[in-house]
Formats: sequence, C-alpha cells, structure tokens
Amino acid sequence: MSSFADSVIKDQKDQIKAEDEKMLRHIQNQAKRDAEEEQRRRDKIEAQKAEMREYLGKQVQEKKDKAQKESEIDKLQATIWKEDVFLES
Repeated sequence: MSSFADSVIKDQKDQIKAEDEKMLRHIQNQAKRDAEEEQRRRDKIEAQKAEMREYLGKQVQEKKDKAQKESEIDKLQATIWKEDVFLES
C-alpha cells in the first residue's frame, strides 16, 4: 500500500512541477512579448522624432532660401532704383 501512496504522491508532485513549468514558460513568453512591444513603441517614437526633425529642417532651409531670394530681389530693386534716379538726373 505504501508503494501505491508513494506513486500517487510522486504523480502529484510531477503534475505540480509540470504546471509550474508551464506557468513559468507562460510568464517568460508574456515578458518577452511585453519587451518586444515596448521596443516597437520606442522605435516608433524615435522614427516620429526623426521625421519631425527632418520636417523642421526642411522648413528652416525653406525659410533661409526665401530670405536669400528676398534679399536678392531687394538688391535688384535698389539697383534699378539707382539707375532710374541716375537716368532722370
């Protein structure tokens, strides 16, 4: 009878151990999925930041280009004005 009881106890211990291992694998898999999701979130944020920096950089360059063109137009207008004044004199 003792052998049967030992066998039942051993089976119960094996079953508990198997359940514990299954639970541990589940926890590890969930932690891995969470870490992967967190990494995807960080990558997405970093990509958005890079896109914003690029967009703002283009805006700054467009503003500089516009200012330079306006400066060139002002210089041209000043030259034309001087020539008109000189011709009128």
